[in-house]
Amino acid sequence: MTGERLVADVMSDRFTVCEPHAERPEKGFAVVIGADGSTVGLLGPDGPGPAFVVAADATVMSLLDWPELLEWLRHGLPAAVAERDGRPVGVVTARIMAAEIARAARRRGSRLLTGDYAPYGQAAPAGEARVFCATCGSANIYTRFSKAKAYRCRGGHQLDPVWPG
Repeated sequence: MTGERLVADVMSDRFTVCEPHAERPEKGFAVVIGADGSTVGLLGPDGPGPAFVVAADATVMSLLDWPELLEWLRHGLPAAVAERDGRPVGVVTARIMAAEIARAARRRGSRLLTGDYAPYGQAAPAGEARVFCATCGSANIYTRFSKAKAYRCRGGHQLDPVWPG
């Protein structure tokens, strides 16, 4: 793992923290936190949405290897949230993630863009999706999340995901 860049190396500390149902920031990002201080969503330029959360000390490649990353970026994910000790410490913007995908593709070839590809013995992608339910306001945590699929909310009903745009 020597020489691998960490999420902390590419993240920005230019974000604010807010509680659920806050107004969106005029510019930049606001990380929505729950009562326990953990990330439960993200307020971006297009409004509230889910947060993809990754450890700040994870490698950039583990972020890029998340199976749904390209889908989320295509659907308007403005940034990923980096956490340390369960607290948000930075954001990795979509622009930075796109640049890192291009950089990795030049190094690794097209294998990066083939979904669940991972070489034997490589750790599973790090991170999780945190998605608000528009029906009940619950924050739901998934290791994999596709906007095209139906999920059960922890409130006991079908999840109605809050998505920007």
